[in-house]
Amino acid sequence: MTEEQVSLLDYLLPLLRWRWLIFGCCALCGMLGILSALSKTPYYTATAYFMPSGAMGEKSGLESIVGDSGKDWARVRSASDMVKYYAIAMKSRPLMQTMLDRPFSEAGNGTAPLQSVLFVDADDVTTAKAMKALREKLKIASGGGKMLKLEFSAAEATLAAAVVNALLEEFGRQPRDSERASDDVAFIQDRIADVQLKLETKERELAERQSRSLDLGQPDTIRQLAALEREARLLEKMYETLNAELARSEIRMIQSQGESGREIEILEPAEVPMQAVKPDRQQTIAVFAVIGFVLSAAAAFAIEYVSGMRRVFSDHPFWTLIRKARRDLIVMAIVVGLLLIAAVLYRSLG
Repeated sequence: MTEEQVSLLDYLLPLLRWRWLIFGCCALCGMLGILSALSKTPYYTATAYFMPSGAMGEKSGLESIVGDSGKDWARVRSASDMVKYYAIAMKSRPLMQTMLDRPFSEAGNGTAPLQSVLFVDADDVTTAKAMKALREKLKIASGGGKMLKLEFSAAEATLAAAVVNALLEEFGRQPRDSERASDDVAFIQDRIADVQLKLETKERELAERQSRSLDLGQPDTIRQLAALEREARLLEKMYETLNAELARSEIRMIQSQGESGREIEILEPAEVPMQAVKPDRQQTIAVFAVIGFVLSAAAAFAIEYVSGMRRVFSDHPFWTLIRKARRDLIVMAIVVGLLLIAAVLYRSLG
């Protein structure tokens, strides 16, 4: 048969001739895929949807004072801007520390801090490592338009949902310096009242001195009046400065109260997921079966090629040597095959 007469059937012939070898390899690899899929720990992903306050164009309390509407999400160019903002805000160090210290239900063991639930040897895990792992498990992505979604994966479905809802709750509880801003406003108001009282007292004293010293014209009296006038001007400047600072503090107070009260709107809290997202057992079994088919088909073609070469070069000393080394080659092939299987299983289980 010449090279021009070779057809597709000639390539399918080795597959048909070694059909049981191919079937056996596919079945063996499929069983290994089943064992690998069953040995993996299933992971569940819980998802919650939320939207930033003001994303629909709501006004804040600042508008009546300075004409500012706070975060104008309507002008945000893309959803990625909001994702970046909340990825930083929701994964801040104080919030992550609060989440790691917060107790969660543990299967069969009551409640325990999240750090103990996520890590078996929690005492050997540093806080920095625990925070890094928690940040990696938390995913914030766009949910379409100005809607965002928060996801968390865990080996327990109830834990995944609980962590997502707890993070949204803790994020809403975060202090936004509203209490400090209120204290600043109260302090400045007290200072203004004190300065105003002193200023009124100085102005009355200055008026009385001026009325009594109109006819005296003594140098000492003039110097006293000049000193009183300087003190009155200083108090006026202090009064004006305090009023300006009061206005700024009131703006900060309103802004912080607005942010702490309605930072996000939760559209849909996380529910307990019913189906694991990984591992994909069907995909794992299919991949192992395809690997078995490819390896067995390659072996079938290799056997056919070697058989053809043996018929053509039957008198070559290579065949005598290979018959003597057949046992060694079989042992080597078995060892290499076991090593490959162990490597695949180690990678899939790891």
